[in-house]
Amino acid sequence: MTENELRETLKTKKPIAFKRDGTFRVLFFSDIHCFLDGGDMRSLDAMEKMIEEKSPDLVLWAGDGPAGAKTRDDLIKLIKVFSLPMESRGIPWAVTNGNHASAACRDLSLEEIEDVFEKCFDFCVTKHVEGIHGNTNYVLPVYSTKDPSRIALNVFSLDTGNDMSDIDGVRIVRGRICSDVIKRALPVGVTAHNYDIIRFDQLAWYWDVSSSVEKINGKTPAIMFTHCCPHEAKIIRDNPEETKMVGNFTEGIRTGPLNSGVFATVVERGDVIGFYFGHNHNNTAEGTYCGIRMGYVGSVGYEGYGVSGHTDAEKNKYRGARLLSFKEDDILNYSSEYLYSSDYVKHYNS
Repeated sequence: MTENELRETLKTKKPIAFKRDGTFRVLFFSDIHCFLDGGDMRSLDAMEKMIEEKSPDLVLWAGDGPAGAKTRDDLIKLIKVFSLPMESRGIPWAVTNGNHASAACRDLSLEEIEDVFEKCFDFCVTKHVEGIHGNTNYVLPVYSTKDPSRIALNVFSLDTGNDMSDIDGVRIVRGRICSDVIKRALPVGVTAHNYDIIRFDQLAWYWDVSSSVEKINGKTPAIMFTHCCPHEAKIIRDNPEETKMVGNFTEGIRTGPLNSGVFATVVERGDVIGFYFGHNHNNTAEGTYCGIRMGYVGSVGYEGYGVSGHTDAEKNKYRGARLLSFKEDDILNYSSEYLYSSDYVKHYNS
């Protein structure tokens, strides 16, 4: 990657930096799955109150956001409602695609939906890289408060896509191959679907950017966020004591049938200190494996599925979001907190 290419890659619509007191907070929302007309607006209420209380410096949507728009104008109106907690406060925010990204507006392509995010909101810092798979691959540099020219932390988004049953015209995982062969090979509690994977060109792009930043900035700590988890999430689930797991695995790990190698890639590159993801609404677990914290960010959307239960409070027991709090002088030892929506909005029959 040339110096000019790196400079373009690191550009953001709004500057992102540690505060003067040397702190920086990242708040994750995922699986909002909310429709504007007649929807359960507790999703938005919880987001608003969490932001008001925690005052994040960056908000990240980890896929499957608001849905149901029919036109581009409808989509703008829909996103405007759910982005108001950030836009009204001038908080930078960004999105990575989930497997339901196209549900945001069925009449628009993923490229057109991404264009709305990039161009129609003042504080949305989502970007994309041309020429590789996915529409939400980017890096957001967070600059030092002590030296404004130095990157203190990088935030990488990698697009986990939707359906990998067709790669470049070749059907690879449909039918009995997926259902009968691959599923038998997976560990207990891991459910294989036709979900896409992070492709090699995306991994190569991440490696190139990370290496290029290191040349001018030194080894720079990073966090990465995706929608679907890497296969290695099962290591946390199966080894709770060794990985110092907190939180829970209330549902199986839902992932694609092939391991993309993303976790092995970030381990070898050595800059990622935290890897976070959504998709499984009822999982809130976080643990450490190979020196990398890895965990779910929850589901804040009350119209998505929840756990089994007879009451609203039971169904929505694990609704929430995740907050990461960094200190510039000790970035590696950041704190991570799961925020339960029930502490911010009312659950019925509770």
